[in-house]
Amino acid sequence: MPTPHLDIDNARWPDQIATMRRSLDNHESPFLLENLPKYHHLPVIKKGQFWYITANQWPYDHTRNHYLIISRAYWTRLEDITPEASQELITLAQWLKKRLHCPGGALCIRFGDSDYSGATIDHLHWQFIVPDITAPDYDRVHFSIGKKHEKIKQK
Repeated sequence: MPTPHLDIDNARWPDQIATMRRSLDNHESPFLLENLPKYHHLPVIKKGQFWYITANQWPYDHTRNHYLIISRAYWTRLEDITPEASQELITLAQWLKKRLHCPGGALCIRFGDSDYSGATIDHLHWQFIVPDITAPDYDRVHFSIGKKHEKIKQK
């Protein structure tokens, strides 16, 4: 397997950066199921044939729930997702919504060049996000797309 593309410029937390650097040093995707215990400290709560679900180790601010639905294979392009995998993704998202009793939220994915997507890793994964609108310090959840202006590479 090729070394995954990890974009440290898009990371938000020091321990996230350290985890990404360890993964780069080991030339492995932290999201492959067999590698996950080395880089992710939260349990996998459901596995399918194409995807698995775990809580986000670095949830966005103002979320009640923030989960990742991660491809079991090292997929990096939208074109890698087959119709069968698409169907399973929706089934898993529906299962998670029911399990969490959430009234609404968002299912988000980034793809392609991380300067455009804002992704930290090219391994395809969906973010299942439910805002915590009843929290006293509530503010909208921000799903960033694109790299910070000062971090844009000169092409």
